[in-house]
Amino acid sequence: MPQLKDLAQYPMDTITASIGGAVFRPDRINVGFTHNLLAFLREQTQQNKTILAVIGGGGVARNAIEDARALGVTHQPSLDRIGILVTQENALLLTKIIEAEVNNMPVHLYEFGDILRKGDIYLRGGTQPGHTTDKVAVQIATEANQCILLNISSTKGLYKRNESGRLDPNQIIEHISWDEYLTLFPGDHAPGINIPFDQEAAKLAQANNMMVILMGPDFDNMRHLLAGEEFMGTVIHP
Repeated sequence: MPQLKDLAQYPMDTITASIGGAVFRPDRINVGFTHNLLAFLREQTQQNKTILAVIGGGGVARNAIEDARALGVTHQPSLDRIGILVTQENALLLTKIIEAEVNNMPVHLYEFGDILRKGDIYLRGGTQPGHTTDKVAVQIATEANQCILLNISSTKGLYKRNESGRLDPNQIIEHISWDEYLTLFPGDHAPGINIPFDQEAAKLAQANNMMVILMGPDFDNMRHLLAGEEFMGTVIHP
């Protein structure tokens, strides 16, 4: 399993993440995941860590885009905007859930250029057509001078293919370069695209020498990663 040993000695004071809509709100809000997320956020903010997270649209956004297509909407930017609205709704939903917590964790809807306060949580959805929330997360991480981004989705990482050519969830690619990743997922962005990490986001992360870690919604696993211990996931590196 991969391990980022330097984190044990130099822990991240700011955690940047792209949270898939499929894990937060596959249809209705995933209550179990959200409770675990709140516990993780409380724990990290109590350690005075800043959280920057972008929330995706997942299946709710894809279904809305498919419905619009079926009803004659062909304009690509318009289809993207439909998905963006879902991501912004998800970010607002999670913000209000956090605000309702007994400990009243400080949470804000993030805007580019905001001055970050230690121990606070900043959330947002998508921004504009042409890419997914993965790219927004890379942009935010870059603005915050962070070189590591966590990508939290419904899968444990990037799966290998078995002898029959099918993806095997029991075999995870532990390390892969950006060049190798973009070879696996060529092409351009399309509204509702569903790949581990958006191509436009991947290109921007590569240009900024950023490391992205693909991992599932297992917060104990994330704690292992942040402690510089072995964890389950895929490290995409420059």
